[in-house]
Amino acid sequence: DGRTAAAMAALAVPAPGQRTELRLPASELDVETVAEALRRVRRDVGLFRGMTPEDLDALANVVVALAFRRFDILFARGEPAAWLGVV
Repeated sequence: DGRTAAAMAALAVPAPGQRTELRLPASELDVETVAEALRRVRRDVGLFRGMTPEDLDALANVVVALAFRRFDILFARGEPAAWLGVV
């Protein structure tokens, strides 16, 4: 859209104290869709490779899918972890 890399990087920097809000996606993902996504990550990336398909199904039952906009700040260097995300 014509913006320079510097301008886009500036968009990614929140004002002091401003955080990206964790929000649910516009349409709710069912457990089977989440389980399939986890299986694809396991197959294509190797993440979760020590987990069985049954383990992934169990994980799909407890995770929450979140939605983010492009350039949202998810975390900052040095801040304590409050959640684990797979993007």
